[in-house]
This record gives sequence, C-alpha cells and structure tokens, in this order.
Amino acid sequence: MGSNRAIRLDIRVISTSNRHIEEEVAAGRFREDLYFRLNVFPVSIPPLRERKEDILPLAKAFLSGTGHAWSLSTDAVHCLTAHAWDGNIRELQNVMQRACVLASGGVIHAADLMLANKENKISALRSGAETVQSDIRSLERQHILDTLSSVGGVKKLAAQRLGISERTLRYKLQRYRMDDTEEIDLPSSALTPPDSSLSH
Repeated sequence: MGSNRAIRLDIRVISTSNRHIEEEVAAGRFREDLYFRLNVFPVSIPPLRERKEDILPLAKAFLSGTGHAWSLSTDAVHCLTAHAWDGNIRELQNVMQRACVLASGGVIHAADLMLANKENKISALRSGAETVQSDIRSLERQHILDTLSSVGGVKKLAAQRLGISERTLRYKLQRYRMDDTEEIDLPSSALTPPDSSLSH
C-alpha cells in the first residue's frame, strides 16, 4: 500500500477481529482505506454462547485430537451447553484439554471440566469486591458525619478538617440523605439543602 508501482501477487488474505471494525474506523482507530481493501466478502461469526449447537461437536473434535477415545457423561454435556463461554472457542479448547488430564477411565464428567468451580470463584470475587467497596463508603460516610458533629454542624469547618471543598461536602451530605431511610443525627444546620447559588 502507498507504492507508486504495481506488484503482482497471488495471495488470499483472511482477516478477523473481535471488535466492530466500522466503529473503530469511525473512531479513527482503524485505517479506513485498509478496511475497504479488506472488506471484500465479510463473514460474521457469532460468539460461541450464541451457537449452542456447535458446543458439543467442537468439544468432541478437540477430544478426538488427543489420540485417546473419550466420551462425555450426561452431566458433562449439560455443563458444557449451560456454560456462557465468555472466552469463546479458545476457552472451550482449554477446558477440554484440562478435562483430559483430570478424567480417568475414558469418561469425562462435569467435575473434570471444573466450570462450576470457576463460576463460583468469579462470583465470590465479585461479591468480595462489592463488600469492600461498600465498607469503604460506610467508613467515609461515618468519618464525615463524625467530623460534622465535632464542629457543631458547621460545614465550612468540617470541609477544612476533611480536606475537601464545601461544595463536595454538601454533595455528599445530600447523597447520604437520599440513600438513608433513617434520619442523620446531626445539627439541623448541617442538613440544610445546598445553596441555590451553587451550580451543580
């Protein structure tokens, strides 16, 4: 590309991407001229989670390539077809390779796939992250309210002690009032709505 003379070639180019190339072109992250050169015969392949009927044939194909006769139990079949396969075919291939190592007797069971354990671990990690975030918000909230109480509800003094702007303090107090079903135990001066003169 970009040359001023033609070079004879006899090749076929197959390109693939897991992104929406049209959007990448519009955003300036992919060359438009290259896109139009490549986009001769587009083929859209949906992710594996949208092609449930392909899961078992692909799994069996991966097993046949191991040189050993494997079969899938009923619970393994159910586990494979119920999984989301966020990693697409590469994830399926890795799972089958792992199952061949763990299984015994020529039959692969759901436990050999280790998909349930993976999902439980991911769920536990997400739950733990949400708990930590919630705890941090609670600590911040309590620290702010304690500081306000110590200065008699004077927002200007509290903001100075907290090292934040008075506007930020007013915003956080307003948010606490919206989130709480119980009243905040502070002097009334600390709970007045933000000044109308302040822009949000």
